[in-house]
Amino acid sequence: MWEWVVRSLVLIVLALAFTSTLTPYLFFSAPHVTDDIIDCRDWARISWNSYLLENNVWGDKGVEICSFNGDLAGWFWRKPFPSSHPIYPEIIYGKKPWLRHSTTNILPMRIRELLSLTMKVNYTTIARGKYNVLIDIWITCDKKADPESITAEIGIYLKLHEPPHDCELVEIDGHHYCYRVTQGGAGSRLYQFMLLDPPPERLDLVKFIRFTGLDRDLYVASVEFGNEVWWGYGVTIIKYFNVTAIDP
Repeated sequence: MWEWVVRSLVLIVLALAFTSTLTPYLFFSAPHVTDDIIDCRDWARISWNSYLLENNVWGDKGVEICSFNGDLAGWFWRKPFPSSHPIYPEIIYGKKPWLRHSTTNILPMRIRELLSLTMKVNYTTIARGKYNVLIDIWITCDKKADPESITAEIGIYLKLHEPPHDCELVEIDGHHYCYRVTQGGAGSRLYQFMLLDPPPERLDLVKFIRFTGLDRDLYVASVEFGNEVWWGYGVTIIKYFNVTAIDP
């Protein structure tokens, strides 16, 4: 069954390369997504289990993104022209600073009070162009977690569009990363962990947060997973996604 789904995705990617986003509807009418919701509006948000999918067109208003949910979830994109900032179709857990509400009653939470924060994800991305696979964590100085309270951003890159450089080799939970601190998109510090090994099945996000040395009175606002895309076309299918946060 899963192999058949992946073969269908290849057809979708080809459709995205040569046609408008209307064509993939023909492929998504196959039995495995008959009852799915598909939304292709800019900034559209649709729920999936206890998470939120978002067509984040931050870096380019001329892009085409469609998110879908059902037994599987994910998104496909068509971005023919490059841009200085990427788009970021994604799935959200917690209180993203630009949203009014959290998807959970646990986040935002102070770093010191967060006993555990783990992510498990089983996904497939088929794409051409310049893109990556990114886990994004927003850190704020206030529990309301609005854009003005953003203090830091932590990026864990499971796939990079180019080899990492100007970074320090570090080991976290038995896996190797290239680590550096740079300027983030919201004017805050961006702590980057660029994976050098095959992606782990489970990530202990608390270990990454504590590695940065951030003040433990700050808040973990949200955990997000998606594709930063500068140009190209592709699709990401999420077969399984789980973020677990444990408080005292």
